[in-house]
Amino acid sequence: ARLPLSLCFRESMAKLLILLALAAVAVAQIPIRCKTPAQFEGRLSRWDHGQGEHFVGGFSYDGENERFAMVEQQQAGKTGSPPHGFIFLYKAGIMYDIDFKMRKCASKPIPETQSWRAWGIPDNATFVDEYTEGVLGEGFVVSEWQMQAWQHPKGWMWVGSFTLNECVPIHEVVFSNVSDSITTHYYDMSLGLTDPDVFIPPSYCK
Repeated sequence: ARLPLSLCFRESMAKLLILLALAAVAVAQIPIRCKTPAQFEGRLSRWDHGQGEHFVGGFSYDGENERFAMVEQQQAGKTGSPPHGFIFLYKAGIMYDIDFKMRKCASKPIPETQSWRAWGIPDNATFVDEYTEGVLGEGFVVSEWQMQAWQHPKGWMWVGSFTLNECVPIHEVVFSNVSDSITTHYYDMSLGLTDPDVFIPPSYCK
């Protein structure tokens, strides 16, 4: 026997409301795309897998003026190696490779592969997951995002994770293929810049 039209209508509406509720829950679970601070500093560990290079040191980021600086720290197993620093002045299109011990400095145009990109979640990135970094109850929550190669303006794939509260980066992987990729870990960060002069090349940089 067929159900009365009124009963069929009520069942259909109930199913529709359930679907809408599930959709609303799914949307609510996707965090709002946060905005990374314009200026902050900290330490990083960066592996350039294509070049076989590992850099560990401090960094300063100035998104307002499109500047970035890194100072290498002494690493275990590299005794005697002089500390190096790098300054990227993107608006001028110049980077400096500084040997602080020998007081030498080389400048050159910033390569196209290292052109300016504001740190943060790209506009066309897709949300992947939200999870606790570290031990539950002791760690902190991060959101992970990704951008497929076809979405990237240069055909690279990008994956990054950011803290929920301050939206600073924690991990980042950029690669065009398995042998040509860069993995970066960020830690010990603080907002603002303690030394804005870190972006000024030494006097022996000509």
